Amino acid sequence: SPPTCVANEARSLNLFSTTPLIHSAPLSRLCHPHPVYLKLDLLQPSGSFKDRGMAHLCTTVQKMHNTASNSGDRTDRMKVISSSGGDAGLAVTTI
Repeated sequence: SPPTCVANEARSLNLFSTTPLIHSAPLSRLCHPHPVYLKLDLLQPSGSFKDRGMAHLCTTVQKMHNTASNSGDRTDRMKVISSSGGDAGLAVTTI
């Protein structure tokens, strides 16, 4: 499925939080005439923007797992292992 569809599905499943955009007056002045907005993904449960990417990954893996189960190739468990002990690893555990 197209990336947009998977991202919309992850969003509809509430796998990550909706975070606000705030206008940055100092950066907007610096980039005049273009306004600059900052996305506050630090408000995600893991404190990082990586929740969005991990939600996308987990949704994709779940779809693959479901497809395999329909073809008889499925194991009973699905696992996602992150080699990161940082933000990406924390994002996997929080979504």
